[in-house]
Amino acid sequence: VQKAESPKTPTNSSDPSTGVIALMDILQQDRREAAEQRQELCDIIAKLQGELQCAEEHRDKLELQCEQLQLKVSTLQLDWDTEQKRSVSYFNQIMELEKERDQALRSRDSLQLEYTDCLQDK
Repeated sequence: VQKAESPKTPTNSSDPSTGVIALMDILQQDRREAAEQRQELCDIIAKLQGELQCAEEHRDKLELQCEQLQLKVSTLQLDWDTEQKRSVSYFNQIMELEKERDQALRSRDSLQLEYTDCLQDK
């Protein structure tokens, strides 16, 4: 792209160095713009790398928490199983004690009945 030449300098239109200077100016401007764009892209890359590192650290933290929670769930499941077995055992013991109590009450009632019969016979 050539600059519009002023009517005062007709000699410049015939001077080949004017076109070269204009091209050099354009190339320098393109170079500056490319450098600015490169810097902007470098800044974006640096920002994205920082965000990626943050996200990876957060992911690692969440994975650790997940593992800890899974371990806790396993522990709680084992504890629950143990307590469930203990509860069933207590229930069975109570049922057995109730049977023994009922048997003892029947025996007592039977003995009282015999004792009452013996007293009546005398």
